[in-house]
Amino acid sequence: MRRWCGIALLAASAANAIASLPALAANVAIRHPIGEIGDLVFNVPDTWQSAEERGVPFVAPTIVFQTSEANFFRLMVTPLMSGSQIIDPRRFPPVDQATREAVEEFKPQAVEKKIEVKGLSGANVSGAYFAVTDRAPKPDEFKYMTTGFIDVGGFRVSFTAFSNDDSRAIEGQALGVLETLAFDSSGARQRVAPSDKKPDRSNETLRIEEKERFYLLSVPVSQLTLAVSWS
Repeated sequence: MRRWCGIALLAASAANAIASLPALAANVAIRHPIGEIGDLVFNVPDTWQSAEERGVPFVAPTIVFQTSEANFFRLMVTPLMSGSQIIDPRRFPPVDQATREAVEEFKPQAVEKKIEVKGLSGANVSGAYFAVTDRAPKPDEFKYMTTGFIDVGGFRVSFTAFSNDDSRAIEGQALGVLETLAFDSSGARQRVAPSDKKPDRSNETLRIEEKERFYLLSVPVSQLTLAVSWS
């Protein structure tokens, strides 16, 4: 009996705790252009802030989400591109294999002796990830990390979520955002269609004028002028 009373008290405490939690933040759709091919669309809590960071010229910028609280949470998403062109995901190892290979880089610094690779899927995405705990984070660093790869919209993105949330709930929230990630090609910049009308080339005729002691050659359309003189 005493045992069941204890369970009931725990259940009541849990119910009170849930009732006292603040209301969940509403989600908003945030679009980030990917070169000229379209937009990545994220459905994120409206309390998250977003920005783009470009570390290497001619490489797609990293999309960064974070909370207002410093050093609490940071989600980084980077499209894997070559210049302004997407890279066919088939040129990479499958996402689960690529993620397993990444595990080896983090093993020496991770608390976990066994690091499990898990799948990540949604209506538009297919991916894999793993989570680790930093063995000795510095004061200005994050303790927890979740990282992996996703194929979405015909190309691949890498992602990493950092946090100092001991419950790791916000990392789960980040995974939920990634599960709903979508690519929208309708946001691509419209290119001007070629015109059937033939251009007027009447001013493109090369003209040669004889001047005193030199010839003047000019092409008005390019504003190129060449003077040939002699002694």
